[in-house]
Amino acid sequence: MAQSVITHAFETWNVQRVLDGVAARPDKVVFARIPGQDESVPVDRNEGLPPADQIQHTAAITQAGVLNENAVVYSVVLDTTVGDWDYNWIGLLDSQTNTVLMIVHVRTQQKLATRNGQQGNSLTRNLMMQFDGAAAATQINVTADTWQIDFSARLAGIDERIRIENMDRYGSSAFFGNAYQVVKDGNAYVVKAGVAYAAGLRTSLSSDLKITVDALPTRVFLDVCWRGEFTQAWAVDSQIVVANSADHEIRDGVQHYLLPVADIDENGNITDWRKQGSLAEQNAQTLYLRKDDNLAALRDKEASRKNLGLGQLAVMDTDTARQTLRITQLENELVGIPLPYPGATAPDGWLKCNGQSFNKSMYPLLAGRYPSGFLPDLRGEFIRGWDDGRGVDVGRGLLSAQTQAIQDHRHVGTMVNSNPLQTGMNTGIGLLSQYTPTPTVGYSNEISSGGTVDGSKETRPRNIAFNYIVRAA
Repeated sequence: MAQSVITHAFETWNVQRVLDGVAARPDKVVFARIPGQDESVPVDRNEGLPPADQIQHTAAITQAGVLNENAVVYSVVLDTTVGDWDYNWIGLLDSQTNTVLMIVHVRTQQKLATRNGQQGNSLTRNLMMQFDGAAAATQINVTADTWQIDFSARLAGIDERIRIENMDRYGSSAFFGNAYQVVKDGNAYVVKAGVAYAAGLRTSLSSDLKITVDALPTRVFLDVCWRGEFTQAWAVDSQIVVANSADHEIRDGVQHYLLPVADIDENGNITDWRKQGSLAEQNAQTLYLRKDDNLAALRDKEASRKNLGLGQLAVMDTDTARQTLRITQLENELVGIPLPYPGATAPDGWLKCNGQSFNKSMYPLLAGRYPSGFLPDLRGEFIRGWDDGRGVDVGRGLLSAQTQAIQDHRHVGTMVNSNPLQTGMNTGIGLLSQYTPTPTVGYSNEISSGGTVDGSKETRPRNIAFNYIVRAA
């Protein structure tokens, strides 16, 4: 334990200062390293300034303040530019008379400077001198609380900053493994051990905890807070709360954060509300697809298929093997092939074969089938196989149109009824009563080839009307 003393030299020095009418106030703080010093032994009031080779550093007093009429305090602040040295002796010094006024023996401590990648430390020492009429003798009229640094607000700010930064990484809560999972054990309920982050505070349960559930249904909360004394270490304090409802609250001046971990219904069934893993891992569960899920997490599979341009997804399953067709290749091969469609409006990704133009840049595969940028007009048309050198439909090119025609032919008829028809005149020579008829004879015939005839503007076979469409991409 540190020992301090006001020296005998101070008494003489103080009297002389009062007689001279000047402030009895030191101006320097000396740090020294005394070999073999025992800080638990009381300091000799006759002790003076250490030898020069033991003095490590001398600093000007940073500030002085009055505590009361009989006590004053002197402070010195050394930043990270000062060091490196050890000290176990501190003294208040009047540098004008080289008089040591107060001495403190402490355990050996380090003062380090920041250099070459080494982080230094800051040092603040407050030395209080108490004697009758101290305020008057030193002529100090500034109270200590107006200038001494209060680190409590800054420390609280650091704690809050760390808590918020943890929330950026772990979200409002993050549970790892089975940590704080509520499970049923017979007729009782148990909270499993583990580590979690709740409202940015890291908490842990070293062993499974049995909880008391008086009535159902109910909810189980994790209650965490940051608690400690100003001069002691602070730590996270956590407990399990069983209640129908609860929320963040301030109790006894301490902020408590309550997060639901489970619901227990009237039948004793448990609903787990814990968020698993860090915020990135939680997002992976809700925002991204898992490889081991095999797209099972897609909300709208039909829309996803359309957005991916997969068209009619072709998958063949058998009892012995699975064969998955190369979808992209299959889709590409289908582009531009006319398809009879029983609807008046082409579905998404398809175009009607009505002679319309299309965007060749938007549909490059379709443009490869129809370089002109126009689809054939198949409305009211039949499709005929391309001759391709066979000699049946000579001179035709692909996508060429052909008008209607009737093949050269003859008709063969059968006479089913014949009636002679006599026409002409009578001619003769001689008496009127004598003549020789010279008739011209023709026939009136009815010919039938069988069947009936329906009048129309074209020659066609029987047919059913479909809407021809093509896949655009």
